Amino acid sequence: MSAIPAPVPRQATFAPWRRPARTLAWLLFVILVGCLGGSAGSHQVTDAGSVPGQVAQTAEILDQAGLTRPPGEIVLVQSATWTTDDPAFRTEVDQVIAAVDITGKTADLHSPYDTKAISADRHSALVQFSVVGDSDQASNNVTAPLTSVAAVQRGDHSFTVAEFGEASSNKWFADQFKDDSAGADWTAVPLALGILLIAFGALVVAGAPPATGRPTGRRIDRPTGRPRVVGVDR
Repeated sequence: MSAIPAPVPRQATFAPWRRPARTLAWLLFVILVGCLGGSAGSHQVTDAGSVPGQVAQTAEILDQAGLTRPPGEIVLVQSATWTTDDPAFRTEVDQVIAAVDITGKTADLHSPYDTKAISADRHSALVQFSVVGDSDQASNNVTAPLTSVAAVQRGDHSFTVAEFGEASSNKWFADQFKDDSAGADWTAVPLALGILLIAFGALVVAGAPPATGRPTGRRIDRPTGRPRVVGVDR
């Protein structure tokens, strides 16, 4: 019968640092990484860089030459009852033209009675104008005409009055992108922080005996005869 190994005296060692210090250091690291990422900024893509092929080449040539085309806008005036021959329809068109013109943000304002932009059934007509400024400026300047056109629509429900065009479309997409980005900032950052904290928590649990500051010891496992680390009560 083989002899049972004699117990080996346990040697106690103490963790040199504590859990709060590790947690605080990790939080500071996460905050630092977030600040560095936010300070990196973003790259502004031009119109030439956002479209493919020959369209991109054309846009690039126009940009280099400093040539711009004022973004065009159209206001649809439509009635299921009146036609463009009726005084009520003409009055509605005149109200739209006056409301758009008074904003001071438009140019090249044309009446459908001059351009003949009238549907075959004469129940619809298009008021055409341009928004002052380049593409970026027009996205801001178009706010005033949009507001004025909406006010005309609210004033007479027997007509449909709606504005659409390049400048208003650019504004809509810019607003949507801004809202989506703001929502992503409020959801993605806390989610990433939570994942990092969970991962760090797993590391803390894995090294719980040293991190808690409790002494540890080494002893011989009788069944295997191998040394193992155990916690030691004070």
